Amino acid sequence: MKFKGLLAHAALLLAVLSNGQVPSGQAPSPKFEIVSIKPTNPAVPPPRGPQQLLFPGGRYSNRHASVFALLEFAYPENSVPNVTLIGLPDWAYGRGHVTFDVEAQPPVGMKLGGDNLRLMMRALLTERFRFRAHFETRSEPVYFLAKGAQAPRHIHLTKNQMDPGQAMQLGIGWQHMSLDARGVSMADLCSRLAPHLGRPVIDRTGLVGYYDIDLPMSAADRPEGGNRDFREIVIDGIKSELGLDLISGSAMVHVMVVDGVERPSAN
Repeated sequence: MKFKGLLAHAALLLAVLSNGQVPSGQAPSPKFEIVSIKPTNPAVPPPRGPQQLLFPGGRYSNRHASVFALLEFAYPENSVPNVTLIGLPDWAYGRGHVTFDVEAQPPVGMKLGGDNLRLMMRALLTERFRFRAHFETRSEPVYFLAKGAQAPRHIHLTKNQMDPGQAMQLGIGWQHMSLDARGVSMADLCSRLAPHLGRPVIDRTGLVGYYDIDLPMSAADRPEGGNRDFREIVIDGIKSELGLDLISGSAMVHVMVVDGVERPSAN
């Protein structure tokens, strides 16, 4: 899809979700019939299995969900290619233990094929989180992911592409980072890094194909004590542990600019 066409499509979706007005000739946007959102109890550990579940009959459940995680589901890469979020507040990434337990039920008999479930999540974000955004193409500060001086480490070529339902696990500790990914491209890695770095990341590694990345938390040898900035931890981990480099620059990028988002009232 040409980006102008993408912008028009995205603008239509955002217009519908922002003010509830459906242009003439357009079908109403589907919505969950029942929604429960409660702040996650910090004393309850995250589930060991998938946090996002879809049950028979269409019931949707997501425990310990950040706003960013809900946005990733509502606006997946394959529907809005190469788009980076700008202006999402730190709490919406789940920092400071700001996460939510979301339970939602679609109308009885609604078919959940195609984009229905994602459209319902967009409506949920708009109505309960007051999420508002628009799309732009503009020059922004970026990082270019490139090969470092040494050969990449903890990165192994594979023939298997990442399962669409599988998540790339990136952990940020007090002193270092961990990364567990299976069958990801360098573009996938860039997309995963961008939210933690606060700017788009563009692949310039020249590494083609799909890779398994296995960087356990213990792989990084860092002095104990002190709390480093999480962006510094990610940049240092990419350089010192993976053997790649993050080079600061600027480029024309597609961005989703967040105009507003609020913490929902519990129900």
